Amino acid sequence: MTGFGNAVVETPDLIIRVEIKSLNSRGLDLNIRVPRNHSEKEITLRPLLSNRLQRGKVSINIDTEATGTRVAGSPINAGSLVKYYRELKNLAEAEGASTDNLFSALLSIPDINQSKGNEDITTETDWPFIEKALNLAIEKFEEFRKAEGEALQKELSVYIRNIGD
Repeated sequence: MTGFGNAVVETPDLIIRVEIKSLNSRGLDLNIRVPRNHSEKEITLRPLLSNRLQRGKVSINIDTEATGTRVAGSPINAGSLVKYYRELKNLAEAEGASTDNLFSALLSIPDINQSKGNEDITTETDWPFIEKALNLAIEKFEEFRKAEGEALQKELSVYIRNIGD
């Protein structure tokens, strides 16, 4: 059976989003994406999720977003940006090239753009909130599957009645 479930849990400084999607499959093919700081939890999650989800090609995605006091400073390394900009501007002027798009080009350099994504912002104390979001998403996922099963049952009952007539 196909399935879908999602949940959002918010704390004062973190938003946790969990999304579960599945496609039909005989066995269970489980793909879990958790924040990097909690990758060791995947080992304990697998058997628990296997018991609840049972079958299908299931994809679970857990995303986190910092809010409030957890939002880090600027992801741009201003010192490096200025250094690279001056160097490239001097080179461009010496060669007669345009300097119009220097800033956008420089933002793709890892040394300048230091945003690491949201996977590194979680701590061990966040895990209970992540579990809560995961359980809420699983509940919605199970409700989705149940509703789909009921709709399929009704449709098959109509087909069976039509065969009998």
